[in-house]
Amino acid sequence: MELNINIKISVSCGEPDTEKERKYAIRLRPHHLLCTQGYSGVGYDDTFKTRMDEVVHRLRTEEQTPVMLVFSTDDLCSACPNRLGEDLCRTNEKVKALDQKTAECFHLEEKTYIYQNLVRIIRKTITPEVMDYICGDCSWYPVSACREQVLGSGPDQPSAAVIHPEE
Repeated sequence: MELNINIKISVSCGEPDTEKERKYAIRLRPHHLLCTQGYSGVGYDDTFKTRMDEVVHRLRTEEQTPVMLVFSTDDLCSACPNRLGEDLCRTNEKVKALDQKTAECFHLEEKTYIYQNLVRIIRKTITPEVMDYICGDCSWYPVSACREQVLGSGPDQPSAAVIHPEE
């Protein structure tokens, strides 16, 4: 079965206009655009969970949050126990593949966007097949609320499972 993942995004993502907005931006790797939508309070450890809570709270409560997409370690990775160094983690190949697939499907570049605009576009264009293509190898995918949150096919509720994958 061949998967058509060529999603055309023609809507402007509202790039920040000022240097101040760019400095205020949260650094996110592409696949974290999906993770932050599905996050439900479960993490690798307390340090990571605290960082995730802080970033996700900001993304979900601010009206126009600038995010700088980076194809490297980001503001969430800074607290991840799997981070070994700058642009390096225990599952580097898998994480890089998640980023590449996300960027490919949504034609994303390493630059600054407005998070809420990106989320609206992703939610309008993503399909279950694209979600499976991007996230199918992620150990959090089967135990998180990602699928329900991103595809909008379920209530806004945390996953009942508390599993700590080694991703």
